[in-house]
Amino acid sequence: MSVNDVRVWAFNKPDQQQKVRLLYESVVEGKSRFGWSWENNHNLKIDQENNWANNWTEEHPRQLFLLKIKPGDWIVHIHMPSDGRCVAAKVVSEYNFDEGINTSDGQDFRHFFQIDVESIVEFERSSKKVHSAVNLKPRQRYHQVYAVKESIESIEAIKDHREIEIEGSRERHDLLNKSDKILHQIPGLIHSTHRSKKLESFLAEV
Repeated sequence: MSVNDVRVWAFNKPDQQQKVRLLYESVVEGKSRFGWSWENNHNLKIDQENNWANNWTEEHPRQLFLLKIKPGDWIVHIHMPSDGRCVAAKVVSEYNFDEGINTSDGQDFRHFFQIDVESIVEFERSSKKVHSAVNLKPRQRYHQVYAVKESIESIEAIKDHREIEIEGSRERHDLLNKSDKILHQIPGLIHSTHRSKKLESFLAEV
């Protein structure tokens, strides 16, 4: 699967440590889960006209984004199994719904995806193996990480137990890496627009 076909999703931790532990155990066993799913009619596979998610008020985040997650995508659970840690895994199934897990507030986290347990990686969110472009600081319960290429490179670096070789800060390294191709194009553009004497006068202006 091409990187262009992959999406990376970040799930924030739940509000109780017991739930964090249960979710982590579920990931290790092969299921990545998402909450707000107490009732049977919370199943997103229900006909959309009758689906509860379409009728919730703006006070409650909708869950329909879960239907966009496909096999080959990656899910990163943030602050799991503890604060500052992350666990990531590759999705191998479409969205599904089951009995969930038994939390102190009752059955929840019934939205789930099968994940490849062989793909699971754990890491520190602040690790030098993680590109600075990879946003793992969600302000809400979830977000999409748009730096997919950098995310995959970071996961590979973590698996290989190597740091991403950088000079200076991670931010400076990522900026230079992204601008490298553009900088190489500039001399050719200048030569094509400022030939002969025009090039000399242009350089004098610069």
